[in-house]
Amino acid sequence: MPILVLLNGSPGTGKTTLAQRWVADHPLSVALDIDTIRGMVGGWRDDESNAGKLARNLSRSMIRTALSEGHDVLVPQLVANPEFIDSLAEIASSRGSSFLHVVLTAPVEVCVQRCAGRENTTQFVDPNLNLSTTVGHWAKTIKQTVSCEAALINTAGDVDDVYERFSSMVASHTDSSVAGTRG
Repeated sequence: MPILVLLNGSPGTGKTTLAQRWVADHPLSVALDIDTIRGMVGGWRDDESNAGKLARNLSRSMIRTALSEGHDVLVPQLVANPEFIDSLAEIASSRGSSFLHVVLTAPVEVCVQRCAGRENTTQFVDPNLNLSTTVGHWAKTIKQTVSCEAALINTAGDVDDVYERFSSMVASHTDSSVAGTRG
Protein backbone atom coordinates (compact mmCIF):
# COMPACT_ATOMS: atom_id res chain seq x y z
CA MET A 1 0.00 0.00 0.00
CA PRO A 2 1.45 3.40 -0.91
CA ILE A 3 1.94 6.01 1.78
CA LEU A 4 1.70 9.80 1.74
CA VAL A 5 4.19 11.37 4.15
CA LEU A 6 4.15 15.04 5.06
CA LEU A 7 7.62 16.01 6.29
CA ASN A 8 6.88 19.19 8.18
CA GLY A 9 9.27 21.47 10.02
CA SER A 10 10.99 24.81 10.04
CA PRO A 11 13.71 25.64 7.52
CA GLY A 12 16.86 23.61 8.08
CA THR A 13 15.31 20.59 9.79
CA GLY A 14 16.12 18.22 6.92
CA LYS A 15 12.77 17.82 5.18
CA THR A 16 14.19 17.82 1.66
CA THR A 17 17.21 15.73 2.64
CA LEU A 18 14.99 12.95 4.04
CA ALA A 19 12.60 13.08 1.08
CA GLN A 20 15.44 12.88 -1.45
CA ARG A 21 17.05 10.02 0.43
CA TRP A 22 13.73 8.12 0.52
CA VAL A 23 13.11 8.44 -3.21
CA ALA A 24 16.69 7.40 -3.93
CA ASP A 25 16.04 4.19 -1.98
CA HIS A 26 12.46 3.62 -3.25
CA PRO A 27 12.18 3.75 -7.06
CA LEU A 28 9.11 5.49 -8.46
CA SER A 29 8.32 7.16 -5.15
CA VAL A 30 7.87 10.92 -5.45
CA ALA A 31 9.35 13.80 -3.47
CA LEU A 32 6.90 16.59 -4.18
CA ASP A 33 8.32 19.99 -3.27
CA ILE A 34 5.47 22.50 -3.28
CA ASP A 35 7.90 25.44 -3.12
CA THR A 36 9.48 24.26 -6.37
CA ILE A 37 6.05 24.12 -7.99
CA ARG A 38 5.24 27.59 -6.67
CA GLY A 39 8.52 28.84 -8.14
CA MET A 40 7.36 27.56 -11.54
CA VAL A 41 4.31 29.85 -11.47
CA GLY A 42 4.89 33.00 -13.48
CA GLY A 43 5.05 36.13 -11.34
CA TRP A 44 4.70 34.19 -8.11
CA ARG A 45 6.63 36.80 -6.11
CA ASP A 46 4.10 39.46 -7.17
CA ASP A 47 1.13 37.41 -5.96
CA GLU A 48 2.46 34.91 -3.43
CA SER A 49 -0.96 34.11 -1.99
CA ASN A 50 -2.56 33.03 -5.27
CA ALA A 51 0.64 31.38 -6.50
CA GLY A 52 0.77 29.38 -3.27
CA LYS A 53 -2.87 28.35 -3.63
CA LEU A 54 -2.26 27.25 -7.23
CA ALA A 55 0.87 25.32 -6.22
CA ARG A 56 -1.01 23.50 -3.42
CA ASN A 57 -3.86 22.61 -5.79
CA LEU A 58 -1.45 21.32 -8.44
CA SER A 59 0.37 19.35 -5.76
CA ARG A 60 -2.83 17.72 -4.55
CA SER A 61 -3.60 16.61 -8.10
CA MET A 62 -0.11 15.15 -8.48
CA ILE A 63 -0.43 13.36 -5.14
CA ARG A 64 -3.77 11.81 -6.18
CA THR A 65 -2.21 10.53 -9.40
CA ALA A 66 0.89 9.05 -7.77
CA LEU A 67 -1.05 7.33 -4.97
CA SER A 68 -3.63 5.98 -7.43
CA GLU A 69 -0.81 4.42 -9.41
CA GLY A 70 0.63 2.83 -6.26
CA HIS A 71 3.57 5.15 -5.58
CA ASP A 72 4.69 6.62 -2.26
CA VAL A 73 4.64 10.41 -2.03
CA LEU A 74 6.72 12.52 0.34
CA VAL A 75 5.90 16.19 0.74
CA PRO A 76 8.81 18.09 2.34
CA GLN A 77 6.99 21.26 3.26
CA LEU A 78 6.66 23.68 6.14
CA VAL A 79 2.90 23.56 6.77
CA ALA A 80 1.26 25.57 9.53
CA ASN A 81 -2.25 25.30 8.06
CA PRO A 82 -4.24 22.44 9.65
CA GLU A 83 -6.73 22.47 6.76
CA PHE A 84 -4.01 21.65 4.26
CA ILE A 85 -2.77 18.83 6.48
CA ASP A 86 -6.33 17.48 6.71
CA SER A 87 -6.68 17.68 2.92
CA LEU A 88 -3.57 15.52 2.51
CA ALA A 89 -4.93 12.95 4.96
CA GLU A 90 -8.23 12.91 3.06
CA ILE A 91 -6.48 12.39 -0.28
CA ALA A 92 -4.52 9.45 1.12
CA SER A 93 -7.66 7.90 2.58
CA SER A 94 -9.59 8.36 -0.66
CA ARG A 95 -6.83 6.48 -2.51
CA GLY A 96 -6.65 3.61 -0.01
CA SER A 97 -3.27 4.85 1.18
CA SER A 98 -1.95 5.63 4.61
CA PHE A 99 -0.99 9.11 5.73
CA LEU A 100 1.86 9.96 8.08
CA HIS A 101 2.53 13.47 9.32
CA VAL A 102 6.09 13.80 10.60
CA VAL A 103 7.30 16.98 12.25
CA LEU A 104 11.06 17.37 12.10
CA THR A 105 12.74 19.34 14.87
CA ALA A 106 16.24 20.56 15.56
CA PRO A 107 17.73 23.31 17.72
CA VAL A 108 17.50 26.74 16.10
CA GLU A 109 21.29 27.05 15.87
CA VAL A 110 21.49 23.76 13.93
CA CYS A 111 18.78 24.91 11.51
CA VAL A 112 20.45 28.30 11.03
CA GLN A 113 23.80 26.63 10.29
CA ARG A 114 22.17 24.33 7.73
CA CYS A 115 20.29 27.19 6.05
CA ALA A 116 23.37 29.41 5.96
CA GLY A 117 25.08 26.85 3.72
CA ARG A 118 22.36 26.93 1.09
CA GLU A 119 22.48 28.93 -2.11
CA ASN A 120 18.73 29.68 -2.15
CA THR A 121 18.13 30.47 1.54
CA THR A 122 16.68 33.88 0.76
CA GLN A 123 14.13 32.51 -1.72
CA PHE A 124 11.56 31.63 0.95
CA VAL A 125 12.89 33.39 4.06
CA ASP A 126 11.61 36.83 5.00
CA PRO A 127 14.49 39.22 4.12
CA ASN A 128 13.32 41.62 6.85
CA LEU A 129 14.11 39.06 9.58
CA ASN A 130 17.38 37.41 10.43
CA LEU A 131 17.64 33.67 9.82
CA SER A 132 17.57 32.76 13.52
CA THR A 133 14.38 34.77 14.08
CA THR A 134 12.73 33.22 11.01
CA VAL A 135 13.59 29.64 12.00
CA GLY A 136 12.48 30.25 15.58
CA HIS A 137 9.20 31.79 14.40
CA TRP A 138 8.33 28.83 12.20
CA ALA A 139 9.29 26.27 14.83
CA LYS A 140 6.96 28.00 17.30
CA THR A 141 4.15 28.37 14.74
CA ILE A 142 4.28 24.69 13.77
CA LYS A 143 4.26 23.65 17.42
CA GLN A 144 1.11 25.73 18.02
CA THR A 145 -0.83 24.51 14.99
CA VAL A 146 0.12 20.85 14.60
CA SER A 147 -2.10 18.16 16.06
CA CYS A 148 -0.89 15.62 18.56
CA GLU A 149 -1.23 12.95 15.84
CA ALA A 150 2.00 14.10 14.23
CA ALA A 151 5.10 12.01 14.84
CA LEU A 152 8.24 13.87 15.92
CA ILE A 153 11.83 13.28 14.85
CA ASN A 154 14.74 15.32 16.14
CA THR A 155 17.11 15.70 13.19
CA ALA A 156 20.06 17.28 15.00
CA GLY A 157 22.13 14.07 14.84
CA ASP A 158 23.81 12.02 12.15
CA VAL A 159 21.82 12.00 8.89
CA ASP A 160 22.12 8.21 8.52
CA ASP A 161 20.70 7.72 12.03
CA VAL A 162 17.88 10.17 11.36
CA TYR A 163 17.05 8.42 8.09
CA GLU A 164 17.02 5.03 9.83
CA ARG A 165 14.62 6.32 12.50
CA PHE A 166 12.42 7.85 9.81
CA SER A 167 12.40 4.63 7.75
CA SER A 168 11.47 2.61 10.83
CA MET A 169 8.66 5.05 11.59
CA VAL A 170 7.27 4.71 8.05
CA ALA A 171 7.50 0.91 8.19
CA SER A 172 5.78 0.82 11.57
CA HIS A 173 3.04 3.16 10.40
CA THR A 174 2.45 1.18 7.22
CA ASP A 175 2.28 -2.07 9.21
CA SER A 176 -0.24 -0.61 11.67
CA SER A 177 -2.33 0.88 8.85
CA VAL A 178 -2.51 -2.51 7.15
CA ALA A 179 -3.65 -4.01 10.46
CA GLY A 180 -6.47 -1.47 10.57
CA THR A 181 -5.12 0.95 13.18
CA ARG A 182 -3.64 4.41 12.97
CA GLY A 183 0.03 4.63 13.90
